[in-house]
Amino acid sequence: TTHNEGGYRDLWTVDIQSRKSRHLFKDARIGNLAINPQNHALWGVQIRHSQSALVMSSFPYQKISPLIILPVGTILGHLQIHPNGKSMLATLRRGSGESEIISINLIKLLKESKEIVEDLIVAAHNDAKSKLKKKTSEEISKVTGGVSLPPGFKLPF
Repeated sequence: TTHNEGGYRDLWTVDIQSRKSRHLFKDARIGNLAINPQNHALWGVQIRHSQSALVMSSFPYQKISPLIILPVGTILGHLQIHPNGKSMLATLRRGSGESEIISINLIKLLKESKEIVEDLIVAAHNDAKSKLKKKTSEEISKVTGGVSLPPGFKLPF
């Protein structure tokens, strides 16, 4: 659970049966939490300085490790870990407003260099942006009947 204390986002664990709580991390700012059912690792999305990062903390939750830092405006959400603990589904929202569901191989993620994974996500983001730009141009071309717009003239108005 998270508590708002003086504007900070601390992360706590609460035992529902005994009602005892334990402070895990101060000012963690982690949301979209998911627990891996196989190894009890805590996964979440941490937001800092307008950037989101996929983070993980191994049981017994001593340290938060950022694994993927996403470009500004790109946010992961709705983390769902498969019961076998080997993969995760998440939504990826871009600054352009488009969203998609992505699958993350957790085994590979933990083995690969985080720079490689970040590069793959940035490449996927840029590819989607390029496809959106192409599709937008095609749709504008349909509306204008193939006539080019004057320089500096943009749709929508």
